[in-house]
Amino acid sequence: MDEEIKKEERTEWSVQEFWNDLLELTKRYPPKERDYISASDIGKGHWDRYQKMTGVESTNPFPDRVLRIFAAGDEFHNMIKNVFKALGIFINSQDDPDEDGRNQWSIVPATLKTLKVLGKYDALVGGKVNVEQTKETCDRMEFSDFVKQRTIRMAEFLADKYPNGLPELLYEIKSINSMAFWNKKDYLSNVYPHHLLQCYAYLKANNKPEGRLLYVSKDDLMMAEVPVYLNSPKLEKLFQEDIKKMTYYFMNKKEPPKPDDVVYNEKKKLRFQHNKKKHIITGCYDYNWEVSRSQYFKKLTGLETEKEWKGQNQVELSEKNKKLKDKYKEKLEPKDKKPETK
Repeated sequence: MDEEIKKEERTEWSVQEFWNDLLELTKRYPPKERDYISASDIGKGHWDRYQKMTGVESTNPFPDRVLRIFAAGDEFHNMIKNVFKALGIFINSQDDPDEDGRNQWSIVPATLKTLKVLGKYDALVGGKVNVEQTKETCDRMEFSDFVKQRTIRMAEFLADKYPNGLPELLYEIKSINSMAFWNKKDYLSNVYPHHLLQCYAYLKANNKPEGRLLYVSKDDLMMAEVPVYLNSPKLEKLFQEDIKKMTYYFMNKKEPPKPDDVVYNEKKKLRFQHNKKKHIITGCYDYNWEVSRSQYFKKLTGLETEKEWKGQNQVELSEKNKKLKDKYKEKLEPKDKKPETK
């Protein structure tokens, strides 16, 4: 009897039901040819980019779950922007329309040898911090206690250290899972060179001297910040090499070479035993993530699954790493004594 009463009294709606259904409505954009280079693609493999720029439909589109991860990342970006706003140092974001309702863009103009580069930076910040105003804004924006406490502490620190205000900085915000964050925290700028080049493109387009890559760990909100400078000869060289090569392929309708399936990873560790002792080599060969995560994986490899692809390239990977281990072992062995001369 009690069970029947509970069943009759139960409300017939739930957040879970419609929220999960709505998550499946993540917007997808149809492929189309474009005559510009996306700032977020600079530094990535040219083959995949050529497919996108020529309007080829992907054979392996991102599943809904991955699109939801991207969308969730946008929420972390919004949180950081709101912190900048509470501090009173937020100038603008190109994610938002300008005062006249028009889209904002960072544009590196085309030249005789290069296509234009197009993108949107996350935030431009700078100016004086007012602690009392920060407290009022945190309350008005209804920050959680967690974010509010840290924002106010940040305001107090910045107001004390920079009484004349903060110079302008252009921020590109990247949210990553905590495993990637903590495993790569000390060398994020080397692991993601395309992030550096994306930020550099925005500096170049807007003639700003300095920017920052701000990595946010999604699970615990820890941050790592990497400075990027407009006057970097290394980044300028990489930038020009990349866009000239991409322009050549596109303008000549020439498909770039396919990326290698197995590549050298200078940060990956190769662990093995030799003479009953454990050894670690930093820098070894690994499967190319740009192939495994390609939206054109089937077109690129001719295979259906990542498992098939790894199986097909396992011998090559093993042989390349075996050579590294053999070379390493040679250094461990004592050198032969020189023969005595009479």
